[in-house]
Amino acid sequence: SASRIMALVPCVGTGLVVLSFSDRLALPSILDLKNPIFVYFGKLSYSIYLWHWPVMAYYRYLYGDIDGYLATAGITFLILFLSIITY
Repeated sequence: SASRIMALVPCVGTGLVVLSFSDRLALPSILDLKNPIFVYFGKLSYSIYLWHWPVMAYYRYLYGDIDGYLATAGITFLILFLSIITY
């Protein structure tokens, strides 16, 4: 099913991060956890976690299901904005 396939994405990603610490495997520097972008989003992740549920619940209360790319993008940007200003 599609949910099982989608579950592979974080599993493979986590496996690549773990493998990136191996001396025997040379992975691209994009997986370097010292990358400032990764560090920034790592610091911001708890704030994103705290904001995502109330924003999505409020949207669903007002408008129903979250349908379409525009709604998803708007909610994502709102969550990121709130996370950044409250970090």
